[in-house]
Amino acid sequence: MPTTWPPTATASTREFVLRAGDREVMDKYGKLADDLHTDLHECLGHGSGQLAPGVKGNELKSLQLDARGNPADLFGLYYLGDPKMVELGLVPSFDVAKAGYAKYILNGMMTQLARIEPGKNVEESHMRNRKLICEWCYERGKADNVIEMIRENGKTYVVVNDYEKLRRLFGDMCSARCSASSPKATTRPARRLSSGMPASRSIPSCTGRCVTVTMHSASNLTAAS
Repeated sequence: MPTTWPPTATASTREFVLRAGDREVMDKYGKLADDLHTDLHECLGHGSGQLAPGVKGNELKSLQLDARGNPADLFGLYYLGDPKMVELGLVPSFDVAKAGYAKYILNGMMTQLARIEPGKNVEESHMRNRKLICEWCYERGKADNVIEMIRENGKTYVVVNDYEKLRRLFGDMCSARCSASSPKATTRPARRLSSGMPASRSIPSCTGRCVTVTMHSASNLTAAS
């Protein structure tokens, strides 16, 4: 373990990140990736789309944050890697998205569990949301080895092998979570930064059935022993 806790960003990547290339981009662009993902999550992920007729907008206040934050987090992750971000001069290259994706997957699948007593459930809403997204992408990407658990020298590492495919998985999950089949979801596509998600993969405002699916999926999240 690092000699201090919580570790500095550089000490954390040395301890938990296997590949030198990943450590380099995370140390270089991790802060920028975090800031942009937060901006995309809050300003566009929660702010895009419109309410369906008859929906007042306060229906989600009594529900878990992981149900509301899940689509916004996915929106931010997907568009963090959009080519328009480079065109606008917000990022120098796709390496910023790589830094954000590597850190997000590592945190959701491993490092955030340092806060959980072994065998206990993951209860905090933001942590449940991250774990749900990361585990879903891990399972769905197994055939292509998108995310891999590697054991080396007695340690287990979470490694992203294909960042482009991971980005597509974020988009797929966002569309699945906010499917236009939801009876209370709008079908208006979110604004696209570039070619991005096609119009058939809308990102509607999420209420009703979409939220029920998310909360059910998050109900069995448990820390590893």
